[in-house]
Amino acid sequence: MKIEFNFEMNDWMEFQKHYFRNSKQFRRTKIIVATSLPLIFCAIIIFELLKGEFRPVSIIVFGLVSLLWIIFYPKRMFNRTLDKTRKMIEEGDNTGILGRHELTLNDDGIIHVEPESEQKIKWSGIKKLEESDSYYFLYNTAVSAIVIPKQKVLNNIEQLDKILKSNIADI
Repeated sequence: MKIEFNFEMNDWMEFQKHYFRNSKQFRRTKIIVATSLPLIFCAIIIFELLKGEFRPVSIIVFGLVSLLWIIFYPKRMFNRTLDKTRKMIEEGDNTGILGRHELTLNDDGIIHVEPESEQKIKWSGIKKLEESDSYYFLYNTAVSAIVIPKQKVLNNIEQLDKILKSNIADI
């Protein structure tokens, strides 16, 4: 089976979003960042209470700020990380990954032709397959994947789905 599609910046960013949403390390970092300010505020309140200074207003303010921080900061952190990622990609020459992609899927694996390179990957070289509503992500390492936009291969989607799921063991 052979498919061709134009790989664009928004496809690359969808992979980044998917990766960050599913990354254990990123989730861990989000939890640490989301809880750090409230823990600092708790320490300040405890320190004030130990000194014998009980101020209900400061407890209410610290509590409210902590609650808002926990609710809103993780989303802000996610968006800032994506913005930084986009800026890093935009500042360099990315003609090697953006543009026309051609995938040939056969019994041995995948031949992936990008604008400036060609790569042959055995099926055993695809570490895992993840799928969203709009994309297939064929991870060849822990942090990189072949990204296939479903909307750009609509007329072959059922055949592609069957080939991928029958050849990639870790689904």
